[in-house]
Amino acid sequence: MAFHRQSGLDTRSSKMPWWVPGADAGLVYLGKLQALSAIDPRVIQAMDFWLKDSVGDLGEARRIVLEATDSENYERWLEALKGYIGEQVAADLLETQGFSVEWAPAPNEQGWDLSINGQPVNVKVGATAEHVARHLAEHPDIPVVTSPELAAQFPDEADRIIALPELDNEALEAIRDESLDNLVEAGEWEAVFPVVTAVAAGGRELVLWLSGDTDLLSAVRNAGLDVAGVGVGMFITGHLAASALTALGVVNPLAATVASFGGGLLGKSLARSIKTRPLEEAVVEFREAQEAARREWMERRVLFRQTVLRGIAALERELRERLRRIERKHRRRLSTEKSRFERAVQEFLHDVPDRLESGAECALSGPPELGPWLERERQWVREVADGIRRLVQSLPPADAFAEVQDVLLNARVPIRQLMESVDTLVQEHARMLTAAGVERTLAEREARREIARTVSAIQQLILRESRKLHEWIDQRREKLKHLAEKVAQAARRLGFRWPLPE
Repeated sequence: MAFHRQSGLDTRSSKMPWWVPGADAGLVYLGKLQALSAIDPRVIQAMDFWLKDSVGDLGEARRIVLEATDSENYERWLEALKGYIGEQVAADLLETQGFSVEWAPAPNEQGWDLSINGQPVNVKVGATAEHVARHLAEHPDIPVVTSPELAAQFPDEADRIIALPELDNEALEAIRDESLDNLVEAGEWEAVFPVVTAVAAGGRELVLWLSGDTDLLSAVRNAGLDVAGVGVGMFITGHLAASALTALGVVNPLAATVASFGGGLLGKSLARSIKTRPLEEAVVEFREAQEAARREWMERRVLFRQTVLRGIAALERELRERLRRIERKHRRRLSTEKSRFERAVQEFLHDVPDRLESGAECALSGPPELGPWLERERQWVREVADGIRRLVQSLPPADAFAEVQDVLLNARVPIRQLMESVDTLVQEHARMLTAAGVERTLAEREARREIARTVSAIQQLILRESRKLHEWIDQRREKLKHLAEKVAQAARRLGFRWPLPE
């Protein structure tokens, strides 16, 4: 068995496209553009005329508004701004009607604000008429431009009052308040619900839930993490960027949108890491178990080999010892037979010369007339006996016995007793050889039996150790299979594809 590394997670089907947070940031940007477009330029012009060089762009105007908001005189500041907005509205309207309009050299010019066809006039707006009455009393030669509601309170001064409906107090306050609100909003970055992210994440989790790859709780959790991650990321980075731009006196929704988009991507990545943490932990657990199994497999393979080799060596030693015992047993039997035969041969060889001489004396007795011949025969026998004695001393017993046997077979004087002894020894030698063959056959049979038993023991040893190794492999395979299924289940909940081990 080999523990191979599995391929990584295939996450292509589960990744939220990068443009999803961009689409949510784009929606916010559209809102900022709408807010900018909703700012009445006459409000900015009024602030610029009122504060002169203090208002350079929208960022500076927004800073001034925020500072005024935090001051104790904010209500008075709003009323003053409303008056200057009224002047801008009146000037635009009169110019549209064909009048020649010129502005007073200073915003606080005494008695007049605009010059209409060379006639100075003062623009008065508000909810009460006290400041209109005061102006008419102090500057009877300077007409007033005001709203119809205030003009109606001075019927006797109709020739000195120009009533313009566009200078209605509520209308001017609406222009002022809406523009200021949009100006402040354009430079801020508030928390918004990422609609596109919610739709994309919700649709993905719905598909996974309907396909049975995830449960409802996991689907809601994963979608919620995506929405929260993108939404919080967009808010934090967009807010930080907007705050930095505000500190620099700049209103740039596009820059804040880009920062918000980056924050959305970061939040999406963070949400993804939170969602995938259980999966990553399961993968790490699987990898560690797989690597541990691989290392242990290498160790157990070496241990299996060493155990089998040691067992075989021990069995071979036992076999050699048993074979030596078998050999010793049968050699001992053969040695006994051989020793007995050799002792008989040695005794025969030792007695042959004397028995030959004594036998010849008996055989070579006869009448006196045969005396010379008999003496010659006796002398030959004595010479043969001496020759046998020399053979016995110079040759091994077996070789000496063979020589003596030839001598006796060729003797001129037959000695029956010696020949019977020779025949007996020959028979004994044949019996000894037969016994040696039997012992050899028995030894070989016992040796083959011991070898077969050793081979069987070696096979049992290998089978036993192999079974242990396969049991361990099965246990590790089941453990890895369980961990892989755990990874696969966590992956399916996220829409990932994880290959199970084969």
